[in-house]
Amino acid sequence: MMDIRTSLNYMGSEKATERKRGSDRIMNLLNNQSVVATLDHNSKLGESLNWDLVFDHARLYFLKEANKLEEDERKSRDVSQTVLSNRETHKRHIASFPKLVLRTSSLSFRSSQPTTSDTPLDKLRNASLHVRPF
Repeated sequence: MMDIRTSLNYMGSEKATERKRGSDRIMNLLNNQSVVATLDHNSKLGESLNWDLVFDHARLYFLKEANKLEEDERKSRDVSQTVLSNRETHKRHIASFPKLVLRTSSLSFRSSQPTTSDTPLDKLRNASLHVRPF
């Protein structure tokens, strides 16, 4: 579980390379059924390392990366096709991370708690993210 905590901390870093390293590591860990089961168990017990924490860090990562992309686009508008293509790829990557967290947590919540109304997906629906579209 220290891998998860360390990776989550990387995702809040001011350094883009550390955020990328953390998100890649979390993506790999969320494909591990024992990690998902531990997060489910911790969420039920109210432990500190739970789906809420993972979701909060996914949202933080998304916001930091979106702000960085906005800043990059503002700084240099006349760029090559390659740079534009790389930006689009990066946008897809940062959008896929919160989706993976939501999908994984919602599936595990659905199978373990079919009547819950406080899943991370519900939190996203109720959250007010003030991010301008790309």
